[in-house]
Amino acid sequence: MSRIRNPDWENDENLKTNIQKYLLQNMTRREVLDFLGRDYPQYAWSLPTLSQRMAHFGVKYVDYGTDLKVVERAYKGGLVYDVMTQIDPEAKEKLDKRRDRGMTGTFTSLGPNHTYSGDGHDKLMDVMNNTFLLAVYGLQDVFSGYILYLKLWPSNSDPKVIGKWYLEYLYKSRVISQHLGLDRGSETGIMATIHAYLRQIDEDVDAANTVHYGPSTNNKIERWWRELHNRLEKFFKRQLRMLLEKGYSDPGDEMDRYMLAFVFIPVIQKEMDIFRETIWNSHRIRSQKEARMRKGIPNHFVLFPRKLWCPRMWYVNGISQNV
Repeated sequence: MSRIRNPDWENDENLKTNIQKYLLQNMTRREVLDFLGRDYPQYAWSLPTLSQRMAHFGVKYVDYGTDLKVVERAYKGGLVYDVMTQIDPEAKEKLDKRRDRGMTGTFTSLGPNHTYSGDGHDKLMDVMNNTFLLAVYGLQDVFSGYILYLKLWPSNSDPKVIGKWYLEYLYKSRVISQHLGLDRGSETGIMATIHAYLRQIDEDVDAANTVHYGPSTNNKIERWWRELHNRLEKFFKRQLRMLLEKGYSDPGDEMDRYMLAFVFIPVIQKEMDIFRETIWNSHRIRSQKEARMRKGIPNHFVLFPRKLWCPRMWYVNGISQNV
């Protein structure tokens, strides 16, 4: 049967669910069309057919019946950070000034998977990194802002653990970037060695020049930690401090510290994974005056690079892939 006249979509509940999901991620119609064309190739797709199917399923971009109190609670909870300009212009101005002070130079990434940025984050560990054994390490695609993974463990300074996470990601994704930006520290030694060794398969590249060291403040992911802290970590830090204040946990007792990590690591890890996939990697990046960065959604950047008129630069099983 010709897919143009395929009527099965009318009773496809999964299609309805996915259309709703993509609209909730604030995608444009063309971006939604890219994802639906990938997920449902058995149906013909165009902007008019998308509008027709949205009307059939009763799916709309705007729900005018939303109660104002719901919007207020969402804003106070940090769920609509992008509307700060309209609701709280003073706070937005302070944020812009702080961002401008931190700008010391420029960095260029030619496309998705061209450069990855890795760094550790210790805010959850609290006072002098000794109170709570909750350390984060993450990897981000520089071009798109896409967070590749976030890992929580009692320490982020063990090079074997950091290297293991990186190798697991490479094994699962079968993708390796051209360049890797890291903070110069003992914890990144094995990770850097893995990257350089795998990249040496390309005869035209000096593997030693594919790993770039610098202060953590120069790593793009370092600037992203504030997002994680404001939107997720503050919630858990209040709970952790309450346990200390009420005497339920003794920071001087090593057993207490490890038991607390045993309980909290799987809980916080799950919330970080949800935040990474459903919020950050699906949020819309706005135009930035001082940064030559395309506006759009990280997920869309990585999966549909041709829409950006840039190559999807990566290496799969040692073979250069410029899609």
